Amino acid sequence: MTVIAISALLCSADKATSTGQEHAFDPKKNVLSQQTLWIVEKPDSFVLISLGPDRETQNWAVGITNTPPATPKPEMLGRWEILGSIAITNRNEQLELMSSLQKSLQLSAGKRYACFDPHHALRMKRGNKSADLIICFQCVAMHENSPQQRILWIDRSQRTNFDAALIRHGLPIATNSF
Repeated sequence: MTVIAISALLCSADKATSTGQEHAFDPKKNVLSQQTLWIVEKPDSFVLISLGPDRETQNWAVGITNTPPATPKPEMLGRWEILGSIAITNRNEQLELMSSLQKSLQLSAGKRYACFDPHHALRMKRGNKSADLIICFQCVAMHENSPQQRILWIDRSQRTNFDAALIRHGLPIATNSF
């Protein structure tokens, strides 16, 4: 690549980052998708999930690069081990969890950290549609997979409600080991 081309790339990258448009927080866009809201309205299934750490990140943090596969391989949600899950059939409890999550979205300050080590998730289905909400209260981010992945910003204040639900149902709460 020529010096001129490299300079042009650096200039355009600098211009893009100086405007802040790519990463600007817009509370109007920090909402659940219409598909997720449709699923939550009358879910056929609503599952609360306790997640363990991302094995790749955990191994990297402690300096292990080639780890043998776990035997037996644990059930996973993306990169995260499912430590436990339970179907939430009580509609009031479903609404309490969703209300807590909505409040967390509304209270977000629009700042997040880079860890993404989620300990909570919700998996919902209605008909042939599904949504996974993978929640990291540490870095205040949530991945919404419905139907494509989006990253939303949340607030830490609602973690206690999710932890209480895990405890109430006898599910483990992961702790960071690095």
